[in-house]
Amino acid sequence: MSKFYLSLLGVLALGATTAKAQESLEWTYEYHDDGMWADITGVTGAKGDIKLPETTVKDGKTYNVVGIKGGDGKSPFYNNKEITSVDLGSTLAAINDHAFKGCSNLVSVTGGSSVNWIGPWAFEGSGLKYFTWPKGMTYVEDGTFYNCPNLITVAFPQGLEKINKYAFQHCKSLQYLTLPASVTLDDERPLDDTPSMRELIYLGTTTPFKQGWVDQSKCKCYITAANTKEGWTDVNVTYDYPITLSTNNSDKYAFDHFGRDFAVDFSGTEGLSAYVAYNLSDGHLLMKKVSQLPAGAGAWLIGE
Repeated sequence: MSKFYLSLLGVLALGATTAKAQESLEWTYEYHDDGMWADITGVTGAKGDIKLPETTVKDGKTYNVVGIKGGDGKSPFYNNKEITSVDLGSTLAAINDHAFKGCSNLVSVTGGSSVNWIGPWAFEGSGLKYFTWPKGMTYVEDGTFYNCPNLITVAFPQGLEKINKYAFQHCKSLQYLTLPASVTLDDERPLDDTPSMRELIYLGTTTPFKQGWVDQSKCKCYITAANTKEGWTDVNVTYDYPITLSTNNSDKYAFDHFGRDFAVDFSGTEGLSAYVAYNLSDGHLLMKKVSQLPAGAGAWLIGE
């Protein structure tokens, strides 16, 4: 029997095991008849990689699953040490407060194209490494990623307006953040105790963060040339974007030379489709299409 055939059997067996594990989960819900929707209130047997249900049936009626019930100590996933990844599916709209608090082995959260609410402390103490913030949400609630020891970066979309207090406090592995021009930060130092921060980039024309919010002896702060220097002693501060574009005509790509982990959405050019490269430290590469790219900033570009 060929090695390929043996490998294929292994893949099929793994898929069957995963599907069986998913089927063994027992979910409980809070039902809302007025809109035919339901919140997840409990689950038994959740471990490893799981996918949230998108619909549930009660008394012959189908309900869309749109929320994860919140509450400190009351979430269905509260302090679950066995789940490693969660696929949110396409119907979920709300990840309520403390939803994944204490899920220390939860490394990956995917899906969630309909998510428009992430409550305070939602991922506190979780094992997340990377996270892409939902496009429809304009602010990050209090303590969302508080004390996430493995978190390296969060990709923020254009249109984000505010990052609230304690959002990234005690994230010991946090290294990179790029803030869109629209954002402001809460005065209560959301970046306290982030000793691994290496780069903080702001794409706007006024500085939304205050000097001292990160350790400037370790972290390089990039802000636009249009920023004023008033109030800054300019320790490790550069008043320009750190990335320039270059073109490789042979493969019709324009690309930057990050040479480092990076995750960002940019804005401002025409005639090209912009793709942001998430070149992560584990060798994983994600590509995300964005509508615009600013002059002098870097991202992956594909000609129309």
